[in-house]
Amino acid sequence: LNTAVGAGDGIMRQWIFQTCNEFGFAQSTATAKSFWNVFNYFNVDRAYTQLCKRVYGISNTEARAAATRQTYGALQVNVDNVVWPNGNIDPWHALSFDNRTVPVNANSDVVFIDGTSHCADMFATAYNLAPQSAHDRIERNVKSFLGLA
Repeated sequence: LNTAVGAGDGIMRQWIFQTCNEFGFAQSTATAKSFWNVFNYFNVDRAYTQLCKRVYGISNTEARAAATRQTYGALQVNVDNVVWPNGNIDPWHALSFDNRTVPVNANSDVVFIDGTSHCADMFATAYNLAPQSAHDRIERNVKSFLGLA
């Protein structure tokens, strides 16, 4: 493991460690429906499991991910004053709330934005990456959380 730190060096190291240690998910080309399946050599074992073992000495990613879900509640997390924005072309959308998810806590809301990826809700409306209705709904929620609505 290269532990040297320099500008731009190893910027993904912490993210990959957290993925191996807590999240247990990996992006691969293993499914036949994937556009990227022509790269079928890039499967979960090669791209993820072996990486976790070789770089971090972590071989029990599934057990670690189960413990994380148990600790934080997975999709049954009970938190208030949270807006969960998501988009259906986000590669991570399957791991989060969508338009069918009803939050456990009534003081939270899901804003699922069709045709967007993650962080689209943070772009200015002028860029047209998220519909104005999504921004309006998020703003209403935040005002409500702050007692301004």
